[in-house]
Parts: sequence; structure tokens; C-alpha cells
Amino acid sequence: MQDEILTRLAGIRDLKVISRTSTAQYASQPPNLKIVAEQLGVANVLEGSVQKSGEQVHINLQLIDARNDSHLWAQSFNRDLKDIFAVEAEVAQKVADALKAQLVPEEAARVAAVPTHSEAAYELYLQANSHFNRASDQDVLVPRELPQAIVLYQRALDADPQFALAAAALGRSHMHMYFYAPDRSETRLASAKSAIDRAITLQPDLGEGHFALALYHYWGHRDYPAATAELQIARQQLSNSAEVPRMLAAIARRQGRAADMIAGFQEATLLDPRSSFSLDQLGLSFAALRRFAEADRALGQAEAVTRDPVDERVTRALNTVAWKGDLAPLRAALAALEPGTDVYAGNAATYFELHWWSRDYAAAARVAQNNTDDEWSDSANIALPRLLYLAWAQQASQDPKAAETYAAVRKIATTAPAQQSQRADVHLAAAFAAAGLGMKAEALSEGQRAAELLPTSRDALSGAAVQVYLAQIYVRVGEHDLAFALLQASLPLLSGQSVSAALLKLDPVWDPIRSDPRFAALSTQFEQPIDIKPAP
Repeated sequence: MQDEILTRLAGIRDLKVISRTSTAQYASQPPNLKIVAEQLGVANVLEGSVQKSGEQVHINLQLIDARNDSHLWAQSFNRDLKDIFAVEAEVAQKVADALKAQLVPEEAARVAAVPTHSEAAYELYLQANSHFNRASDQDVLVPRELPQAIVLYQRALDADPQFALAAAALGRSHMHMYFYAPDRSETRLASAKSAIDRAITLQPDLGEGHFALALYHYWGHRDYPAATAELQIARQQLSNSAEVPRMLAAIARRQGRAADMIAGFQEATLLDPRSSFSLDQLGLSFAALRRFAEADRALGQAEAVTRDPVDERVTRALNTVAWKGDLAPLRAALAALEPGTDVYAGNAATYFELHWWSRDYAAAARVAQNNTDDEWSDSANIALPRLLYLAWAQQASQDPKAAETYAAVRKIATTAPAQQSQRADVHLAAAFAAAGLGMKAEALSEGQRAAELLPTSRDALSGAAVQVYLAQIYVRVGEHDLAFALLQASLPLLSGQSVSAALLKLDPVWDPIRSDPRFAALSTQFEQPIDIKPAP
């Protein structure tokens, strides 16, 4: 009910409505509304309670001016469960009236809209949302939570084939699987597009449908103009959504527009001030600019406001590694995770990195050996085979099995479906495998093909990471001059999470060039942050 009322109110441009992820942290009747209002940046708070008994629902609500603790409106409702949408619409309308908000006709229609007439479909939709929200709050949980959400959204659609909101959520869930799981398959993309098209066909003005279509264009095809156009359509219906400016900021990051990137994430934090996600993305953006102190402040805020600080603690610790080369916070954050949990499994790549940077290659190999994910995605969304990480650890520990593992990685990369041949990370995997097998010409060819497929002009963030990976390939095959040239070229790029002064000193991959006089000079240069140039 909280989500539905917020969604209806959020579509009114005259109101500033704080997102679910911020409001969900509070009890229905918090003890000090003035503090809550200050934390959320609002003047008025809607609070209440809902009690369900059989098919009857009792609802108590009150709208309070938190500045002076005065009641602007209060009412109780006793209704049949089947009338719940009518109650939500009535509540939203009365809150808007109490706040003297002016609704244009299309806003009034959205407030009164009924998403489905099927109680069963709606119940399934709500169950799916709980899984989706958990995955959204901690993206390491995407591979475990979203498959459950997808099944439930599909069942909701089966129960009501006209349920446009469920179709949009289904399409969006497929795109989250594509981007974060990562499942970069054509099948996944096709499933997302089918569900999104269905949502927009059923309800052409559905903001959630256009938002999902924006993800399809952005995450699926890096078509930033098409994604931006869909986000602008979505913004008309979701005027208070923090997700829209957040996604526009993410696109600015991919386009290398640093000022717009930072401003966009800051705007999102105003709409969702008690959510860790906007602050997390702001922090990661500062880290990409090698502005690690600013990143630490934003990530510290994210850790402070989230209900479950585990994920943010790990992210902040990774920033400390890139900033100072200090592994202690990361070791402590990972040690706090409980083996056997989804969060523990979702951080497998981070455990590997800790062992790798600690030069405990046997432990790193065990992590890669025991995990079951096909690919691990890095901070720049480059997805490489888990077996490649295993091969790196085996080679570093002089395990004779390394050659066999590299051969397996090469086979995976070179026999990938035709549609995958345009993925830069597939060619990176092939290049690293060839380098491990002593096939220098193939390693160079595959690595350079990856850089051609994903230049920084196409993706400023992932493209910068590809440049750093290519420099690593050059080091592995003995082309040190090329490696130095590429690292030098990475200085002005959004590469802070891939390479920094601390990471250059810490990461064993750079050992072969560590004694070169150019290395110390380069490390000093990487201590400088990238300027945030004003938007034109």
C-alpha cells in the first residue's frame, strides 16, 4: 500500500515525493516526525497503518505538517480487500487536495488508475517486487533474486494478460539480468524487448514501460540518444522518480560528461535522500575520476543510510584500495559476510581480488574454483569468464593446470555464438587466454579487436577499462612500450576504478614493468584526480 500511494502521488508534478527506498526505512509511526522530515528534505509526512482481517482492510492515515506537528488531514477506512485500489486512489487524491496540488487531467487519470482487476495477479506482482527490490538494493544479489522475480511477474501476466505494469517490470527485470547477472545473451535481450513492447502496447503512456525501454536501448545497445528520449517520456509520468535522473546521469558517465554525471546523481539523492543507491553511484563516479576522498564521503553516507550496510561497506573498502592501497578495510568487510549466504556468493570476485592483491594465489584459485558463476563482472561492467580468473591464479602460483584452464577459456571465447562476436569482453577473454598460452600474435590481435569494438567514444567508462585490460595484455606478452603508452593514454579517462597510483603499486599484474623508471613516474601521475569540466 505504501508503494502504491507513493507511486500515485509521485505522478503529480506539483508535489515533491520521496522514493520508496528512502521512506521504507521508517516505521509507520516514527517517534520524531520533525527529524524524519529534515532527513528526507520535506515539510509534510504521511503516516499510518494497515490491518487486514480476512477480506476486510482497516486503514488509518494522517497527513502532518512536520514543522509544527499540525494535522492537515486524517481519515480511517474500512473496505473490502477487492476495493484496495479505490482506497489508494482516494488517499492520493485527498493528500493532493490537502496540499493544494493542482492536477492536470492526465495526472488525475493516473491517480485514479487501476493497474489490474485481478487480485491474484496483483498479489503475484507484489511478491515479485519484493525480490526485485532486494536485488536493486544490492546488485550482487541480482543472479539469485531476479530469476524468482521474473517467474512471479510472468505468473502475474498469466493471471491478467492486460497487466501492463507487470509486463514493464518483467522487461526491466530481464534487462537487470542482462546487465548485472551478467547474462549478455541475445535470448535475454529478446525476452526483455518482448515484455517491454507488450507493456507499451497495453498502455502507451506507461512511464515504467518507457523507463524499461530506455534500459533496453542503454544497457542492451549503448544507444544513448534513444535511451535519453525514452527517459524524457518516462519523466513526464514519473516526475518525482529518482531513477530517471539517476539513469540520465549514468548515461552522461558513459558519454564522458563528468559535470552532468555528478550533477545528475546529486539530483537523484535529493529525490531519494535516504537511499544508498544514488549515493553509491555518486561515489563510484567520483572514484572513476580518481577523486577518491570525495568518493569515500559519498560511500560513507551510503553506508550510513542503508538498512543493510554490508554491500556499501565492501564498495567503500574497494575505493580505499584504489585510493590508498590499504587492504585492511576490505579484509574486514569480507570477513563479516556469512558463508553460504547469497551476499557471500555474490562477492566471489571481490574475495578473489583480495587474495590476488595479497598475493595469496592459492586462496584466489580456490575462490574461482569453488564458485559456479560463468562470468564475473567488474566495476566497469566488463564481464570475463570465471575460469580466466582461475587461470591467472594458477599461472601466478606456477600450477601446471594453468595451460589447461587457459585452453578452456580460449575455447569458450572463440566458439561463442555469432551474436557474441561484437562483445569486447569476449575478445578480451580470448586475448588473455592466448597470452597465457604463449600465442602472442593472437593475444595482440584479440586485445586490439576488443579496443576497436568498445572505444571510449562509445563508452567512456567501460572503454577506459578495456584500455587498462589491453595494457595488461601487453605486459603479459612482453610489449612493455605499448603498455606504458596505453597507461599514459588512460590518465585523462574515467579509469579510476581500473587503475590508480595505489593499484599500480599493489597489483601483481604490473610486476614485469615495476623496475622500469617509467613506472614510478607514471604512478605519480596517476595520483592526480581528473578535473570535472563544466557542462557547455
